[in-house]
Amino acid sequence: MAMETFQFVDKFRQEGVSIGRLREIRKSIPKFAELRGIELSTGDLRRIQACEDYDQLEAWQNAAMHARHRADIFGN
Repeated sequence: MAMETFQFVDKFRQEGVSIGRLREIRKSIPKFAELRGIELSTGDLRRIQACEDYDQLEAWQNAAMHARHRADIFGN
């Protein structure tokens, strides 16, 4: 019973960390864009918020850090 409880708590903790990481990276993309003087549309912000793929969010974040144009972030 104790092992099952530990596994549940560990899984819950991992999911919480994952949710927190997604939340933080989602917040960072518009901030980087703003610092670069790039205005994101409402659609762009919705796209970021809807994305569940951490690797994609990380790619957008990295692009936003160096972007000169909106298309440099999203590639379209």
